[in-house]
Amino acid sequence: MSTYYLDTSAAVKLYVNESGSDWLRWLLSAPSQIVLSSYLLRVEIWSAFTRRLSEGVLTSAEYSRLCDWFTEQCATFYRFAPVSETIIRDACTLVERHRLRGYDAVHLATALAAKARQTEVCTPVIRIGS
Repeated sequence: MSTYYLDTSAAVKLYVNESGSDWLRWLLSAPSQIVLSSYLLRVEIWSAFTRRLSEGVLTSAEYSRLCDWFTEQCATFYRFAPVSETIIRDACTLVERHRLRGYDAVHLATALAAKARQTEVCTPVIRIGS
């Protein structure tokens, strides 16, 4: 069993066909995979879907279907890590060191905290354990 951390740019590939979507779907297709993310993913995915709707990339029906599917997967597919004071402090340090955007830093800090409890990390999707 492996644990993978998905930030928003990775997770959106599960719902919208983009470069890397097929590979990510294949990677996570085994039933024993654990998919971890920050609670931030919930609002960021919703924002990504809404942006695609307003740009005309998604129809209203597609938007509704994706929102319903993602909501279902929030309860069954993902494990969410809370955004704690420690995560925020670590994210601030990452911003200073690496000039990351705020939410990217929170995702990375969350993944690094999960890695500290697990064993392995790789990119572009962070693999946390096996």
